[in-house]
Amino acid sequence: MTVRKPSLVVKLALMLLAYLIALGFVYVNSRPRRYVLELGQISLVDIVAHKELPDVTATEQRARLAAARTPRVLNRSAEISERALERLTAFFDLAADVRQDLIDETREIMEQVPRASTLPTDAPETTGESESGGPETPTGGGSLLVSETTTPTANRDPKGSAVDDTALFFSQTQLSRAAERLQDDARQKLNAQVDRDDAATLVGLNASIFGSIRNQTEDMAKQIMDEGLDTSGLASAIAMRGSELVQSVEFYRSEYALAGRLLTVFLEPNLVYDAVASEAAREAEYNRARENPVMIPQGTRILSVGETITPEIMQRLEYLDLIESDEVDWHHLLSIATLLLFVLILSILYINYSRQPEHKLSGGDELAILVTMMITIMISSWTARYSVLTVPISYVAIILGVYFGLRLSVGLSILTMLAILPLCYQDPAALFVHTITIIVMALLASSYHKRDSQARLIVAAALTAGGAAALYGLLQKLGLFTIGQNTLYSGLTSGLAAVAAIGSMPIFESFLSQVSPMRLIQLAQPGQPLLRRLFLEAPGSNQHSMMVANLAEAAADAIGADSLLVRVGAYYHDIGKLEHPEMFTENQTDFNPHDRLQPEESVRFIIGHVENGLRIAKRYHLPQPIQAIITEHHGNQLQVSFYHKAKQLAEERGEEAPDIRHFRYPWHGPRTRESAIVSICDALEAAARSTRTNTVEGVEELCRRIIKHKIEQDQLTASGLSFADVEAIIRACVQVYQGQFHERVRYPDETDSNEPPAGDAGQQTDSRQGGGRTRFGRGVGTRVRGHSAADTGGS
Repeated sequence: MTVRKPSLVVKLALMLLAYLIALGFVYVNSRPRRYVLELGQISLVDIVAHKELPDVTATEQRARLAAARTPRVLNRSAEISERALERLTAFFDLAADVRQDLIDETREIMEQVPRASTLPTDAPETTGESESGGPETPTGGGSLLVSETTTPTANRDPKGSAVDDTALFFSQTQLSRAAERLQDDARQKLNAQVDRDDAATLVGLNASIFGSIRNQTEDMAKQIMDEGLDTSGLASAIAMRGSELVQSVEFYRSEYALAGRLLTVFLEPNLVYDAVASEAAREAEYNRARENPVMIPQGTRILSVGETITPEIMQRLEYLDLIESDEVDWHHLLSIATLLLFVLILSILYINYSRQPEHKLSGGDELAILVTMMITIMISSWTARYSVLTVPISYVAIILGVYFGLRLSVGLSILTMLAILPLCYQDPAALFVHTITIIVMALLASSYHKRDSQARLIVAAALTAGGAAALYGLLQKLGLFTIGQNTLYSGLTSGLAAVAAIGSMPIFESFLSQVSPMRLIQLAQPGQPLLRRLFLEAPGSNQHSMMVANLAEAAADAIGADSLLVRVGAYYHDIGKLEHPEMFTENQTDFNPHDRLQPEESVRFIIGHVENGLRIAKRYHLPQPIQAIITEHHGNQLQVSFYHKAKQLAEERGEEAPDIRHFRYPWHGPRTRESAIVSICDALEAAARSTRTNTVEGVEELCRRIIKHKIEQDQLTASGLSFADVEAIIRACVQVYQGQFHERVRYPDETDSNEPPAGDAGQQTDSRQGGGRTRFGRGVGTRVRGHSAADTGGS
């Protein structure tokens, strides 16, 4: 049977129509109820926020507070740092000049007195100028200090100190006067207040120690001023580095301690206030606070009866789109249109790239998917007004799961939920609850089988959605009343959606190429009209179908195919024999009509049972997969026995050989694993009866010959069976026959212990045929069929 596919234009037109309908429903119903309100009006209604909204006033206050608390930006000033270093360097230059002048003065004094290697330590201390007004000269009674070793021809080093190997002796008066001069120069030229003792120590230092202290001090100053420091930071840095310097030397520690005190005098904090950067920082904090506004939770009452509408309240109402207006919200409309277009495109891509090759979708399947998604969206546009948890997402998950499997059900249900999100105002509770519901219901619906009940599916839908709502409430620490209310809404809606899905399945099956397990369970009931007719009008064909069903179900279980579908398909695969049951050997008694018919006439009856079966299946509205099994279980095989008989008669008459095409079934081979299983099992059961095979080894050999013959005739090419599947099918069929051939224990008869019971199910000989008929299974007898080769493909 060829299913006519809708043209591309028709598909595009249907998708465009569905898109526009969905856009209208979602746009209109995603906008909340509006009110005619004006500024300063007294409200006559209570209005509650249907979604979160920003509190503009609180947000502005928080933003201003954040800006005010922003600390000032202080940056390192290179100018201050450089100036401090220059002042320190200038001070050491002043100290070097003072030291050099003191050395020159001492040299002149030394030139005026006889040179001696040492001076008496008891020389009287001079107290200033001599009586003649000249410079004082050290005398034997003065206390002199060794200051430097130099020569009269001393040269200055780069730092201004004298280099001489002659020891010079400075008096306390000289040192005091030199320290005072250095202190005055520092104050006048550098505006620096140097301690007098520190100045005296610095002037009286040995040249090498003076140079070392100067180098260490200037290095430390540079390192400190490379950082950005305030007053406390500068003091800490000076104290730390000064302490490190003192600890690093073994001698002259008190002299090296002078470095830290000089740094304290000449260095200054180099962090300055940056007005531009500070303003930018305050602006950034202000904007950051505004970008993270204070939110008013969903469900908060923003206007009460009798309350005056203030500008702030009016702003909130406008944000929530609660003020009546004739203008179209183009921003909202374009957002919804883009979202639905995104969902539509993803749905098409998902259907095309996620389906299995053996489960191709027909035009009816695509229409059913579209209708299912549309029904869910339209119903949600009404139910979401009461609660975002009353969306019947279970409906689409169950319908798609039952007919198209887990993968399509989960993917398309999630896309449907995305289309519904604007109706739920993007509430996270809806995302949480509906996602869990989709996954669980898709799993249950896709694994639905004959042992399940419809009530179980309904209860599972209600418990899943209700449990997810309760879990979300606990995670969010909602009140018990709110949790109970949400659980009731969600569970009741999901349960009703499951009821609606089960109730609408018969409607979908009228144009679906798929069939639900529930429909198959109904068709498998013995009270079905066709099965009852087959039992009464063609008992042999009925018994044959029952045995094929047993074999096919075992084979399907062995390879993971749909066992329920193959069993029901086996029940109905020969219903075409109801038109002329007497033409088939399993329904004959003593008379075979084919003995009086020409082979061409006989083959029309035999081959015609497939076409008759398809016509009956359509009349009784059997699902498409069952119709496919009816047409494919013989494929396009040749009726070998009748063809050879016709060919032999033609040779005897001297006529041309008949056209072989008239002796072939005019259909194609099995296109699914389920159809191929029924085809193999049908041929095996017919051949086993015709050849009276009653051993396990014989059944296995016969099954392999049948499959080999079908492969040679390209009957299994499109079935999707692998060689591993074929071996599993053979083992399953042999196992079924192994139980079939098992002999019962003979029980003694009441009258004659040597006679078997009259109702024994083992093999018996029919007295009317003189042992020519063998009984199998439930005792329906058959004899060697005149068309056995036709049904077994020439086996």
